Order: sequence, then C-alpha cells, then structure tokens
Amino acid sequence: MPNGLQNLGNTCYMNSVLQALCCFQQFREFIRVESERADSRDRADEAMDQFQQQHGSEFSRYIGEDEEGEGRGRNGQALARLLNKLFMEIGRGGLRAVNPSKVRDYIIDCNPDFSGTAQQVGNLDTNDFNIFYLML
Repeated sequence: MPNGLQNLGNTCYMNSVLQALCCFQQFREFIRVESERADSRDRADEAMDQFQQQHGSEFSRYIGEDEEGEGRGRNGQALARLLNKLFMEIGRGGLRAVNPSKVRDYIIDCNPDFSGTAQQVGNLDTNDFNIFYLML
C-alpha cells in the first residue's frame, strides 16, 4: 500500500491534490518523463556553457532561445523533478508518511500566498492550489 503524506501545518490542500495526482499512472509517467527531460536539458546547458567558455560568446545568437527567454518552462521542470522523487517515495509503501516539505517549499518560493498557518493563508484551498500548480 502506498504511503500517505505528512501534514506540515496547513498543507492538507496540497497533500490532497498530490495524493490524487499520484493515483493516476499516466500522470506519474508524464512527471517521470518531464523530470528526465529536465535532467537532459541541464546536461545540454552545461555542455553549451562549456562550448561558450571555449569559443566565446560569438555563437550565442545561434543558440535559438525563444522570445520569452531561456527560463520558459523551467518552473514546471523543477517541480516535475520534485514530484517524481515524491511519487517514487510514496510508491515504496510502508508504514511511515512521506514528508512533502521540498515540494511545499518550492511552491511557497513560487507563490508566498501558500505559506503560513491556516489563519494566515485564509481562503486558499485545494482548488486554489490545483489551479496554481497547473499554471506552473
């Protein structure tokens, strides 16, 4: 049986969404693929950095950045890595609850409205978290 998630203060809204998403095999597979894609992109970025250090920046105009800049999609990829690790830990089973603090901390870095206690967070709920997550 899969593990559950620890409640870290006011995280039941986040935990309910993550546990529901973890139940969908296709979603877990999507997250795994995106996590691997992020790792590949990091390796490609490192190779490009080495190339530019060796050959100067004269080739940088040919790299092919999109109009929105190089950061596009990186929030989603970073979250995919964290979720992939979390889902693997949940899937191991056992008697202990899994600590989702890395995912929570990442979400708070992206949107501080999700930090604090129940009284401080106010009206934020599962639906708000789900909408926010889907926009990453």
